[in-house]
Amino acid sequence: MWIQKKISKEDVLEVFVKEMYTHGINKDLFTLSINQINERIKNKTRKDISLDELRSLLNECLADEWLRNQYFEDTYSLTPTGKGVITSRRSKKELLANRSFLKKASDFFDDHKGLFIPLSAFTGVVALISIVKMIKK
Repeated sequence: MWIQKKISKEDVLEVFVKEMYTHGINKDLFTLSINQINERIKNKTRKDISLDELRSLLNECLADEWLRNQYFEDTYSLTPTGKGVITSRRSKKELLANRSFLKKASDFFDDHKGLFIPLSAFTGVVALISIVKMIKK
């Protein structure tokens, strides 16, 4: 069974940025209605999201000042902060994807150092036991 990723605020912002880049429109001139956002998210994620769930995500984006209401109640536009969030996350993903093998290995060990302390202790004990057995012979 596959675990489906829940649709996030970042997915909503991605819809705005992708549409802006596709149409070449500045964020100050670009707006989407809640129905357009819902349609784009369904196309992107292949998952249905109810308007209530989407409205909840949009309210969170409004509270974070990533989006703002435009003209009508259900029409939204991207703020500079929202654009910055997506640009920053895209850059981070790109940097993580383009790391060398050694950097990936280093990051793995750094992220999992709590795991390696007991493993190293166990290895040390096993090595010590085998040395003691060799000396007794």
